[in-house]
Amino acid sequence: MSKLDELKTTINQLLADARAKDAIALLRRTIRPELAFQPELDAYAHNLTAAESAFGQDTIPFSEKMQAETLAVAGLQSLLARLRPDDLLPAPAALTEAERAGKQRLLDLATQKHDRLQTAHLLETDEARRFAYEKTLQELAAQIAALKSELNP
Repeated sequence: MSKLDELKTTINQLLADARAKDAIALLRRTIRPELAFQPELDAYAHNLTAAESAFGQDTIPFSEKMQAETLAVAGLQSLLARLRPDDLLPAPAALTEAERAGKQRLLDLATQKHDRLQTAHLLETDEARRFAYEKTLQELAAQIAALKSELNP
C-alpha cells in the first residue's frame, strides 16, 4: 500500500470516528506546506473551532454545529481526492536509539495523562470543566497519534 493510500485510509477512519480536527492535524503534518492545501485546512479548522465554541456557549443549536462538521468532513474528503503522491512530505529519516527512547517516553507519558484525564472527565459534573477536559483529550489524542506515527513509520 502506498503512503498516499495509507494516509487516505487513516484520514477516512478519523473522519468516520468524528475526529475531523485530528484529521486536519495529520494532513498538516504530511502535506507539503508550500502547496495551496494549507489555507483550506486552516479554514476547516477555524470553522470547526468556531462552531464548537458557539455551541459550547449556547449561541447556536446542535444542528448548526453538526452542519459545520458535515461541511468540514465533505471538504476534507474532497481534498483527499485531489491529493497526489508528490503532494506529501518525504518520509522522515530513521530515528536514532536516543530519539526513539525519548519519543517512546513522551508517548508513555501522554498515554498516562490521557487515561487520567479520561477518568477525570467521566467523573466531572461541571459542564465547563467537562468541555475543557474534552478539548485537552482531543489534543492529547492528536499528540499520541503523531508520536505513534513517528515511532512506527
